[in-house]
Amino acid sequence: MIAILAKQCFEASPTLWSKLSIATQLSLVAGLSLGVWMLTLFVNPRPLAEQPTAFVGYLGFLTGILIAAPLEERFVGYSPKAVSIPIKIARFILMLALLVGSLIVLDELFALIATEGSLQGFALRFIRYAIVGAGGIFCSAWLFDRFGWINKRKVGDV
Repeated sequence: MIAILAKQCFEASPTLWSKLSIATQLSLVAGLSLGVWMLTLFVNPRPLAEQPTAFVGYLGFLTGILIAAPLEERFVGYSPKAVSIPIKIARFILMLALLVGSLIVLDELFALIATEGSLQGFALRFIRYAIVGAGGIFCSAWLFDRFGWINKRKVGDV
């Protein structure tokens, strides 16, 4: 639901979203995600420790993507158009390694701070997946650019 709404708003007025500061974008997306999570807690009135954690991860990942996409567009200009097959394979492996590596490292790090079923644990899960979502969009595209593995987006390309 949030992804569809964000996609429609971004397509309807991409300049409006890009004119907002990163702090405002982050506040809007995180606030909306918090609202959706609170709604799920209301609908599913089990103790916090018994709530499913995947939903918070999805919201965090989406938040990371929505924050990183305009940054990637502004600073990298990644275009997924045709490059050689070996480069496509290398890009896929690098991006997968970044995503999985980030999840593993952050999971171990955040496990030292809070337990999974606590309020802090839910917040850290959201942050962990937001970082991974942003890394998957922005950091991998930035690295691809540094390695010369991308075609730059031309003006007017989507």
